[in-house]
Amino acid sequence: MTRFEFTKMHGLGNDFVIVDGRAGRPPSVAQIRAMSDRRRGIGCDQFLTLRAPTDAGAAVRMDIRNPDGSVAEACGNGTRCVAALLMEQSGDQALTIETVAGQLDCRRAGDGQSSTITLAVKAKDRPWPVGCATLPPARDAKASARRSKAYTSTTP
Repeated sequence: MTRFEFTKMHGLGNDFVIVDGRAGRPPSVAQIRAMSDRRRGIGCDQFLTLRAPTDAGAAVRMDIRNPDGSVAEACGNGTRCVAALLMEQSGDQALTIETVAGQLDCRRAGDGQSSTITLAVKAKDRPWPVGCATLPPARDAKASARRSKAYTSTTP
């Protein structure tokens, strides 16, 4: 039995399970499918695994999987959620997230009531538009801590 700490976040109608695989063994595809199942697992639109970046300019590498375990190249709403989470943890106002599709530059502009994460995409072989989304901030440290839960996987 494997235990994973995770954060569940929502961005513009999509929900994501985020697992930080930088410190330990990341979940397998079978475990991702099990955790993504809305009836028997946590349930999500996409599963985001954080890994150590391969590019020195990135804060993190984000691997994106659909609920069936297939690979997705990029996800703007998921990227904004991960950027908000990492910026909340680090206090940084800007960071770069590495994905299969390329590097995603993320910047925060906030008014204290909400924060806007703006993405500038440096795609490998295609231009992408810049996007932004407003995510509500955690009300306090306890609210932020409540976002994180634990999941015990019984799959191999």
